Amino acid sequence: MKKATDILAEQNGDIVLVLLDLSLQDMDVRQLLLKTVERYPNLKFVICSGSLPDELDFDQQPSVKGILNKPFELKDLRALVECTIQGD
Repeated sequence: MKKATDILAEQNGDIVLVLLDLSLQDMDVRQLLLKTVERYPNLKFVICSGSLPDELDFDQQPSVKGILNKPFELKDLRALVECTIQGD
């Protein structure tokens, strides 16, 4: 199975939005976010979190366009993705 970072590299900038779950195993999500933003500055992120305090850590990161608290409804995900892709 390919890693998301490998897929991003293969797509060479064609991906515009990443849905990033804070509960990834064996990975520091904040470091992943910072390194990915450094390499792909135009990439946008929507963060999924099951714990509200995590939101505060992403307030200063302009690449993070939204935060969805789990559990979320598909309609909420769809609305945020559409707004993020069309916005800015």
